Amino acid sequence: MMSLIPLKSDYCVALEQCLNDALQVITVFKEDMTMEECLAKAKHCLKDCSECLAASESGSFNRGKMMQTCIKSCSSCSVEFDKFDLEVCRKFAHSCRGCVEELKLVLA
Repeated sequence: MMSLIPLKSDYCVALEQCLNDALQVITVFKEDMTMEECLAKAKHCLKDCSECLAASESGSFNRGKMMQTCIKSCSSCSVEFDKFDLEVCRKFAHSCRGCVEELKLVLA
């Protein structure tokens, strides 16, 4: 007998990657007062991506709206974190761009 393996959609994988990288950024900079604005953006992105993932996995009717909100947060973070020459910031910016790309494909 075959067992079914649940497949995750590409955008859910992208959301999870974005969440992980946002947590990394928050962990690295939580004590750095010069990064307050960036931390706020990362926390906002974390919240939006988390809510979007939950809405998507539950099949919620408002997931389209959640995706739009997530696209805005991730777009903002990708621009902001690309300004820094630190690996953790670049990785987060890259994840945000991947998230935006995948969500736009779903909404197209």
